[in-house]
Amino acid sequence: LEAAKMRASCERLSDEMPDTDALIAVLHDAIELEEREATLFALWQVVFADGELHETEDDLVTLVRSTLGVSPEVCARLRHEALAEVSGGKSASL
Repeated sequence: LEAAKMRASCERLSDEMPDTDALIAVLHDAIELEEREATLFALWQVVFADGELHETEDDLVTLVRSTLGVSPEVCARLRHEALAEVSGGKSASL
């Protein structure tokens, strides 16, 4: 009975959610560019934490970058900065 109530509640919430494009617009307008860039930088840090870059991780960052409205050039700079940080400033390539 409790599970059925929870499911019904979740379905109502799902029905009330805006479509993806509207949600992206809300996020873009609600979050300052500096915060969106900081989010991508932190995501790159997580990606590089294990010392390996997997294609799925790169794809995820690209999706998040696009969703947050950060340019590919800025994302590339943030990637480079995060990689330099996790590699201790040494020249590293992942």
